[in-house]
Amino acid sequence: MSKEISFSNEARQKIKAGIDKAFQAVAPTLGAVGMSALIDYEGLDPIVSDDGVTILKNLEFKDKYENLGLKMLRKGAIRTSVEGGDGTATTTVLTHALITEAFKEIANDSSRIQEVKGRLDSGLRQVLQELSKIKREVTKIWNISSC
Repeated sequence: MSKEISFSNEARQKIKAGIDKAFQAVAPTLGAVGMSALIDYEGLDPIVSDDGVTILKNLEFKDKYENLGLKMLRKGAIRTSVEGGDGTATTTVLTHALITEAFKEIANDSSRIQEVKGRLDSGLRQVLQELSKIKREVTKIWNISSC
């Protein structure tokens, strides 16, 4: 099967549209008073979920570029779920915000992609450095059954 390659701003905008749609499906579930989503399965009972990764896993868009955007968000949410156990809606919202701002910067000048990526990488290093300063190691594991 052949692959289509596109370098156009139009393709980028479609990818962003997929990210936006996925964000709109997950963002309302964020937080303690977040709403739930109803997921329909043909021939099966619907599922009610407030879990971002569950919602993202069950989305699919007809447009292949929009689907690429969805897959980007899904990958981050799954990694958050596996490594952290929670926070998939937060990951989706933060990723959407970062991508939205990055796309604004490269909208009229795609040659700035490496510059924007460099700034994101620098910001990541700074955040990790600050977190390493304030982290606290867990040294004792409590036995809940003895409480």
